[in-house]
Amino acid sequence: MKLTEENIAFIDSYLKNSGVRYIDVRYEMTDHIATALEEREGGFYENFRQYMLENKKSLLKSNTGFVRSARNRAVKLLVKNMAGSRFAALFATVFFTALLLKSYFLAADIVEGFSMIFNLIIIFVAAVYGYNFYKSEKVFSVADWVLKAPALVLYYLSLILRPNRLIDNEMVLLLYYCFLLAFTVEAFITHRQLMIKYKMQFKG
Repeated sequence: MKLTEENIAFIDSYLKNSGVRYIDVRYEMTDHIATALEEREGGFYENFRQYMLENKKSLLKSNTGFVRSARNRAVKLLVKNMAGSRFAALFATVFFTALLLKSYFLAADIVEGFSMIFNLIIIFVAAVYGYNFYKSEKVFSVADWVLKAPALVLYYLSLILRPNRLIDNEMVLLLYYCFLLAFTVEAFITHRQLMIKYKMQFKG
């Protein structure tokens, strides 16, 4: 049995009404259910009703496995993006901009500027995540993790570890901060790609 877009949307809506709040987890569950139903003969609604009678309880309790599937999907996309030409272009752009600024400002001032940017990013991510979690109906479990992870990395590396105290070489320090900034931008892009993918899947 081949499922239609309306069938997929019906499964997603059913899971949402059953308390599966996270969009990316619902995506993985819906994909799992759709795959099982496509192996059956007969009408969609009867097969769906029978499947949920047999599996609903265990399905709704197995969030961990579906979160793991969503996490694997997100990590693979982030790694793929990091290995692509866009990330290389981002890093090169940030680095050559830093070199250009170095002609006019002290390296210490540039590093301080990076620290200010990272602080603003951390505040922005915290605000966005807080809004999504408490106010928005479109909440992601793992996709939001792709956004939170760089903020936590920046917080630890720039505010706790204080690499400017550990690294004496100015060029190495600039490379370090340029890489972090390029990584942060790529993580934001990856997060956006995941959001679009999940929302488009169910016209969300």
